Amino acid sequence: TDTVKEALMNGGAVAVSYYHSEVFLKYIWDQEEITEAVYNSAQHHKGSTNHAVTLVGWDDNFDRNKFDTKPSANGAWLIKNSWGENWGKDGYFWISYEDMSLMSSLACQYTVVKADENENIYQYDGTISPSTYLNSNSHTISAANVYTATRNEVLHSAGFFTDADNVDYTVSACLLNGNPSDPEDATLCLETSGTAEVPGYHEVELSSPMNIEKGQAFSIIVTLTPDVNSDDHAYMYVNESGDYGWISFTNKVTAGTSYIYNFLGEGTWDDISNMCRAEARIKAYTYAAPDYDYAHIDVDPKLNVGDIRTLHPSFLPDFGNPDSIYWKSSDENVVKVENGTIYACAPGTACIGVCSKKTDEWIGYCFVEVVQPIMSVESSADYIVVPTGGSVELSAWVMPEDHTEGAGDIYWESVDEYVVTVDRLTTGGANDMQTVNYVANGKVTIYAKSVARSGIYKAITVFSGT
Repeated sequence: TDTVKEALMNGGAVAVSYYHSEVFLKYIWDQEEITEAVYNSAQHHKGSTNHAVTLVGWDDNFDRNKFDTKPSANGAWLIKNSWGENWGKDGYFWISYEDMSLMSSLACQYTVVKADENENIYQYDGTISPSTYLNSNSHTISAANVYTATRNEVLHSAGFFTDADNVDYTVSACLLNGNPSDPEDATLCLETSGTAEVPGYHEVELSSPMNIEKGQAFSIIVTLTPDVNSDDHAYMYVNESGDYGWISFTNKVTAGTSYIYNFLGEGTWDDISNMCRAEARIKAYTYAAPDYDYAHIDVDPKLNVGDIRTLHPSFLPDFGNPDSIYWKSSDENVVKVENGTIYACAPGTACIGVCSKKTDEWIGYCFVEVVQPIMSVESSADYIVVPTGGSVELSAWVMPEDHTEGAGDIYWESVDEYVVTVDRLTTGGANDMQTVNYVANGKVTIYAKSVARSGIYKAITVFSGT
């Protein structure tokens, strides 16, 4: 209920369906004028619908006593019907929150986006058949569509459908080696993943754009896994031929274009056309490759956490206006970009792209790796006292703990081994103890040094003897 209310507030009317029967329709009159029309079939048509309508509002306090079949609580949806203004109250009526036919209906909302003349949409959808493919062998389902680029272009997004709440997805875009029967036989694959919180159609931006030359075969692979806490099976929407009596669908199916993954045995990609007249509802979105060439981005390919760099892109002479571009990072948790300056935030790799403000296209990019260097060496004590003839255990470790420079080995060194000795190497970590051994009375400094980062060390004072 709250999700539908939020959709109404943010996106306007919502399409729903219910089971209509005049038996459960009631008109409320004030003298000779209809003031309201109300409807509640209660449990009579649970799980069944026969009429589509438009949900336009709600009233949590709508009096339950207005219904002939009284619900247990107040509250109703305001519905706009499609039977003209002479039906209901000026074409509208109220239906109880508890009408089971409405509750069994999917609530849909459509967002229409103006087509971009520079964008190309690859798809095999040709009908509105609401068919799905069930993978009964696994909680997960994978399908793939194979396309061939019709021009030099940049692949930036993919689209697919889900039919349940909280479905985890992984989308892979692959440049194929030339074997269209294997959507994973590729020279390059980019992967992105997430969770589709609500059912419907989802357009997902790839982790970074992919350049595709004219004639190049490429695939979009979609893997769906329902919420592990639910009993939902994994379904993949397909575009299928079918005859429903009052309406029929005829889909043109081409072999070698759409596949379903068989999780049994060793696992193979099976051509859907060999099983039914259907193809997966998986789309690819591209835009035309720019006619100009991007030269380079003046930035180090590897940065330390905390590094800041100003970017200096180079373009061909006819594209040199700095006000015509903006910058984008594929992962701002790793690298942020603000007004031409990049900030290394956390270990990882990010794609840094230059985008045109006019077309919103990527016109060049590079990959930047961010590492967390070792910044210091810490020890369990700043000074120790070694008794005559004895020894003391001591530990040291590198910081920060999330560094990306090896295992954190420590090299130990005594300035004067005629006073105390110490073993040369430990593998790092607070629990890796080092033994400092008495040799003679005196005061000496020992050093715990980072093996990976020369110049990073901790000096520890040792008093030897009593």
